[in-house]
Amino acid sequence: MVAFVTYDFYKTSFAGSAIPEEIFSRYALSASMEIRNNSLGRIQSLIPKWADDIQITACQVAEILHEKEEMNFNVKSETNDGDSITYNDTRNFSEEIKECIEKNLWMTGLLYQGGVRCDHKFRLDNLQ
Repeated sequence: MVAFVTYDFYKTSFAGSAIPEEIFSRYALSASMEIRNNSLGRIQSLIPKWADDIQITACQVAEILHEKEEMNFNVKSETNDGDSITYNDTRNFSEEIKECIEKNLWMTGLLYQGGVRCDHKFRLDNLQ
């Protein structure tokens, strides 16, 4: 699998600075997997059409994943048996990632999961 974004795009177009170059590829790959999973694998065919949106989303998700890993070093308390860890910040990273992907890619059709599509021009008087 190839990541949807390069460090060059992250640094220049996205103006990112939170993730060092030597570890960026790991986060870019994980971010790409998150996006692919949320798009139910459809993303490959639409990459050229939505390349910028996908790359920007991959950068944002990569930064969230990086922050999540950094939080592991921000332990507030831990029980003796190791079953419970409390962090100084209680963020829901999975939800943040999902919201980021939905916010950035909703208009691409990548996240459509079937069923009835809603047309924003649909009006109730069309039912009569």
